[in-house]
Amino acid sequence: MRIGIVLIVKNLGAWGSGKEEFEADTLTMRTTLPALRESVVTIPGSYMKGLLRGWAYKIAPLLKKTGVIRGDTNEECYVGRTCGKCIVCRVFGSRGKEFSPLHVSNFYPIVTTEKAHEIFAKSIELALMEKDYWAPPPTNYVTRVRISDIDGRAAEGGLYTIEHVSPEVPFYGEITLYESLLKDVDPLEAYRLVACTLGQLNYSYVGRRTRCRVKIVDVEDRRVLKDEIVRMILVNLGVKI
Repeated sequence: MRIGIVLIVKNLGAWGSGKEEFEADTLTMRTTLPALRESVVTIPGSYMKGLLRGWAYKIAPLLKKTGVIRGDTNEECYVGRTCGKCIVCRVFGSRGKEFSPLHVSNFYPIVTTEKAHEIFAKSIELALMEKDYWAPPPTNYVTRVRISDIDGRAAEGGLYTIEHVSPEVPFYGEITLYESLLKDVDPLEAYRLVACTLGQLNYSYVGRRTRCRVKIVDVEDRRVLKDEIVRMILVNLGVKI
């Protein structure tokens, strides 16, 4: 199953390194696009997968209690300590195990959301070789100051600047779930878990204090839409029946 996804930045977007407790000068992540012959702001696929995995661990027990999934869950399992046995670990992969059934691409800035359907039809790998789909997004720099918890004043050395992506910039990426790599997991339950986790992104941060609107462009294997739960979630996220 391949899913095309657009993330539309709702506020100032940032995907960079550095600790949240003490934010040093930070630039957003970049990747060089051969088609444009320049580096552009990119949301790393590894970051997105980690974000989705984290939410999957949190919502999986609730999904089981409500009958959405039946696979084993582990409330003590999390990104830092994977058990390798629960449904989330089996779908998203776990440390020291075989290849993960779930692959998440990088998310790249696109010219307009209308281009997303063309990109999906080609696949992101082929579309990345054509320059008509991608555009470096506008960015701006915001200077902030860290306030000391001790005296409520500006902390010494606490002045920092972060590069942000402007609101309403659309990013495109894809998620692929390889059924052949799913072991002891019903593919339908895997679809439901992934769909529910994608929906959760509309209610959480998708970057450094960044919020995005999630739009599903399309699903390659539309047979998954025969399932009522998967269809309800993906249609609410933008899939056309």
